[in-house]
Amino acid sequence: MEKRTFANPAINDAATFIKTSSETNGEYTLIEIELGKSDGPPLHYHNAFSERFEVKEGILYVQVGKEKKVLTIGESVIVPAKKPHRFYNETNDKVKFHITLKPGAYRHGKFYKDLLWTCFRWSN
Repeated sequence: MEKRTFANPAINDAATFIKTSSETNGEYTLIEIELGKSDGPPLHYHNAFSERFEVKEGILYVQVGKEKKVLTIGESVIVPAKKPHRFYNETNDKVKFHITLKPGAYRHGKFYKDLLWTCFRWSN
C-alpha cells in the first residue's frame, strides 16, 4: 500500500488521505490535516477543483480572498476553484480538519508532493 500520510515541516502539518480520487471514481478526494501553530501555506488557488474545509477538533483560520474566517468544530467553508485562499492556525493547540477536493485530485502522493512544491517551493 502506498504511503497515505505526508508530513510537511515547512508549515507544521501532516496530511492523511482518507479517500483518494481513484477510490471515489474521481468524485472527490478527502484529506485529514493536523496543523500545529502555523502561518500555513501562502495565499494560493487551484484551477481544477474546489476545496471544502471542515473542522473536526480545535480552531481553524481560513482566508478566502480578503475575508478571514474563524471556524470551530463542525463549521465549514467551501472555496471555489480559482479563488485565492489559505489556512492557518494562530493558537498553540493543534487543529484537525478535513479538506474535500471536488472533483477528486490526482493520486494522493502525487497531489501532496505537487502541492508542497507549488505552494511552498519545498519537496521531500
